[in-house]
Amino acid sequence: PTLAPFAKFPTIIREIADSIGLDPDKVANTPEEAARMAKLLQQQQANMRMAASRQEAVRQVLRELRGGTSELPVFDWTLQQSEAAMGRAVAAAQRYRIQPDAQDAAQRALRLLRLATDAMRDERVASSDPAEFNSDAAADPTPNANDASQSEATTQRPAPMVASLKLLRNLQEELNQQTQTAKAIDDPVRRAAQLGEFARLQQELAAQVEQLLNRQP
Repeated sequence: PTLAPFAKFPTIIREIADSIGLDPDKVANTPEEAARMAKLLQQQQANMRMAASRQEAVRQVLRELRGGTSELPVFDWTLQQSEAAMGRAVAAAQRYRIQPDAQDAAQRALRLLRLATDAMRDERVASSDPAEFNSDAAADPTPNANDASQSEATTQRPAPMVASLKLLRNLQEELNQQTQTAKAIDDPVRRAAQLGEFARLQQELAAQVEQLLNRQP
């Protein structure tokens, strides 16, 4: 097959530089400089591919964990959103679009995970009543393995309704903050896309509230 002609970019750059009175040696790379830049670019691309692979591994783990959140729809929805954000981060990294696409998506995934864990942790602390425990111990100082197991289970399992409400509150606060930040974006296209995405999330969040209320007896 016949090779198609291609442009000799170094020659073109030198001609342009010479035509506008610039020193061609200052605007064109030497072969050594070009080789160093090519090696650096290859290293950066390799690092991006590795980061994308690690993010995909975390996403797969999160997908497996979601199998245990079917009884907590708000938490399951939050993990689903986090998993989707991880997927966007992987896709952006594979296209070498780190900032802002991959970075923003990865940060959103992390924030959602933190909101979910914070809601569970806060409720575990609140569900433990030290005064009640001390009172029961004073009334019956005899250790009881069953009582200890029940106490531990109560402490470790947050009340689904309260924990879900706390998570919804955290999600709404996060969404409000992100919406205000998006309004300050200078690029009108990016600003409109962000606000449209947040409007969709607001509708889904409202649906989660309605679903949670309908599940209560």
